[in-house]
Amino acid sequence: MAKHLTLILGFLQLRQSKGKKLTTYAEFSTNPRSEKGILAWVEPTQKLITFTLFSGAVYSRITSYFVIGVSASGTDLTEGSSSTLNASEWFFDAVNLTLYVRMSDDLDPKTHDLSVKYRLFYSNLDYNLPYDLASGEVVNYDALIMGSSKFSQELDEEQTGISLESTGSIKFQNTGGHFDNIFDTLFWENKRVVIYSWGPSIAISEKRKLFEGVIDKKGFTENQVTFGLRDNIFQLRKKLNLSLFSSSDGSLSDDILGTPKRAVYGQVKQMQAIGIDKVLDGYTLTGTVSGVSGALIIKGTGTAFLDECSPGDNLKITLPAEVLEIKIDSVDTDTQITISDALNSGFDTLAALNEPARPWRKKNRNWHISGHKLRAPATTIATAVQENRYTIVDTTDFFTGDSIQIDGESTEVRRLSGDLIVLENNLQAGIASIGDAVTKNPVTKVLFGATELLVDRDWTLSNTSTDAIINFTNTAEFNAQKRVSIVGTITFTNNSRAITGTNSAFKTDFQTRDWIQSDDTSHTAFYEVLSIESDTAMTLRVVYGGATHGVGAFKKNVKILDDTALVLIDTVGRERSGAWVKTASDVVKDVLENDAGLTSLNSASFTTADTQAPFIMSMVFPESIGGKAPEIKKVINLVNESVFGSLTFNQDFDLVFTILNSEKPISLVEIKDDDTLSFGILSNMNIFNKVKTNYSHFVDKFSGDDTSETIEKTSSFVNNHIGTEKTEDLEIYLFNESDASVISERYLLFHSLSQSVVKVAGKLDLSTYNLNDKIYIDFDRAPLRFAQTDRRKIGILSRIKRDGENSEAEFQDISNILSRVPAIAPNTTAAFSSATADDLVKYGWICDNTTATPDGTESQLGSNLIG
Repeated sequence: MAKHLTLILGFLQLRQSKGKKLTTYAEFSTNPRSEKGILAWVEPTQKLITFTLFSGAVYSRITSYFVIGVSASGTDLTEGSSSTLNASEWFFDAVNLTLYVRMSDDLDPKTHDLSVKYRLFYSNLDYNLPYDLASGEVVNYDALIMGSSKFSQELDEEQTGISLESTGSIKFQNTGGHFDNIFDTLFWENKRVVIYSWGPSIAISEKRKLFEGVIDKKGFTENQVTFGLRDNIFQLRKKLNLSLFSSSDGSLSDDILGTPKRAVYGQVKQMQAIGIDKVLDGYTLTGTVSGVSGALIIKGTGTAFLDECSPGDNLKITLPAEVLEIKIDSVDTDTQITISDALNSGFDTLAALNEPARPWRKKNRNWHISGHKLRAPATTIATAVQENRYTIVDTTDFFTGDSIQIDGESTEVRRLSGDLIVLENNLQAGIASIGDAVTKNPVTKVLFGATELLVDRDWTLSNTSTDAIINFTNTAEFNAQKRVSIVGTITFTNNSRAITGTNSAFKTDFQTRDWIQSDDTSHTAFYEVLSIESDTAMTLRVVYGGATHGVGAFKKNVKILDDTALVLIDTVGRERSGAWVKTASDVVKDVLENDAGLTSLNSASFTTADTQAPFIMSMVFPESIGGKAPEIKKVINLVNESVFGSLTFNQDFDLVFTILNSEKPISLVEIKDDDTLSFGILSNMNIFNKVKTNYSHFVDKFSGDDTSETIEKTSSFVNNHIGTEKTEDLEIYLFNESDASVISERYLLFHSLSQSVVKVAGKLDLSTYNLNDKIYIDFDRAPLRFAQTDRRKIGILSRIKRDGENSEAEFQDISNILSRVPAIAPNTTAAFSSATADDLVKYGWICDNTTATPDGTESQLGSNLIG
């Protein structure tokens, strides 16, 4: 009898709780008698063929399920507002379960590969609710859910990285055969599932999302159907969406064809460019060639032998049965070559490849930087202050030292102050006018090995939406080489290609394709060397244009860009939608939206992270030339490790990007013993006293090896009080030394004491928190920490596991930094002696000159103190 009475009283209490309308999900989650409902959307698809002509070009059919989308051959149709449709639209009449479609070509849908997406509605108890859980058409949520696993989200011990991929399952009753006819006729694989926590005692707007992801497994019995689930983090397993090199990009080596074009984020120095104008097995000569079997002469038609060939080069001529390889002995004219050995076979008007013994200065002119546009901000002159001083309309992404163009003339920014730019030199074209275009060149330096080549004189930049390419001039290497005098008396003869010398050493001083200049001040042109016959005789490629002159001469021994040349670029990185993808927040947002294709991003979190970590990134992918595109997850992890970032889901399953720092919210939620079922604390001692940080990765201009800038930082606190001697090697992807220094010091701070993990088990109310939330943890038996006078600590939520009934959570204290790092107290805060416990945890007070605390004790030593 007592048992029955207890059950009746419990039922009456439940009815009372159901009758009382609770205000918020938080109240609902802490009320033990509130009815805990689980709602689920499952969105399979089906291929449909049979439709009936409804009106005009609109077709219709009855469906068995609620339609939320239609696609044809993978392209989504647009949802219309009624059965009167435009081309490529659909409409679903939920009352009559009728689908209307109109195809792009107005033909019968059966002529298209049509896929329809349904939304099926399930719950653990029978409910009639809007199909969108907002204000849409009311549908029945079938009470078939038997239960679900706990879904977890967690980060690593330093609150960095990406929330670990969450997997789980949901089970449905099948005793009534609900799934018998649809388990293998609808397409469930990789289809969306959303699970909510809700109860009738709260408004539907107070529902709480427990999980969003896709089906990756399914199981069937006559009594039960189970779907295995994984959240959308799995999409970060995709590779970066990088375009690939193909033969249409130029003349490329086999190891580059089919590999990804590189993506540059932030700013980089000495990044290696990729040659796309290679000689490979030879370049095609202009015109055609002919030769007679047994002859030592090759004739050309429309050829330019004097420019394109040199003695010692190897010609390749393809015949029907063989490929002739012919060594050049001398280049006689633009249309005649003498060869070293008589021809074995004759040929007539064929193309020829030339494999040069020494590189030709008109090949290897194009070097690829990235498969996207580099950030090139553009603005206009607002006012002309002086010949080298101007104000510009917009200074966004302009900096001191930038190479810019004003009305097409290149110059350099000496100083930038507000909207005023000061140039290194006056413009040659004269003072600029209001409205003249000002454009930044994203490439600030180009190196050929250790030699710097100059913009406009030696190279220009092609910077389109699809590719950024350095284009070298044919005299780039020549321009960069200093001239030196040569020994002997050198005679130049007007209108002759022959050069003679007395006491000269031509064979020592020159190679073919070097340059020579007479010391005649009235004729200062340089001439390219074709051949060196002896120490006293050599031949030019073109006739000497000055007066006959026989005194002295100068030379330029030029190292020419070849297929193996080391070309290094200093540049800023990707421009997307007119903005520079510069900071950690920018990079993560860019790869999520444009590479992973994810759209559910919490924009406010990315904006906040941008202000908290404004550091310029320095990243190139693939990291090595010819490498593979990395997974998106790897890229984001490298970003996170560089700035203490983390990518997680919030309660709405929007992606949130957060930077770990010591900032404390104005108001903090508090967890006490009464809020939990149990708790435990585990500490690890990953403490180190020194960090060696590699940053701003680049290629060495002398060796061609990958390297980076390096800084070292030491913790005096660990040295003086802990005594640990351990060095941590860090690889971070930041450009500036000052930023790398900040991150290095944060690593030392976060690892200066042991890190405590508080594990808490509780009811559903714990599930109202998000990863990275900062929360007071105030347990009666929690141990005191360094820099605390009471037992409370500020923890950062690092793991949450929840279903519709219970939850578990873990909090990190990150070496107790949130209680140790000072924050300036508001003016309204009480003096130290009368401050509340909350204030002592959150705010800082000034030490005296001997670092004594304001109350003269050691009770708060190291806690929030400024001095």
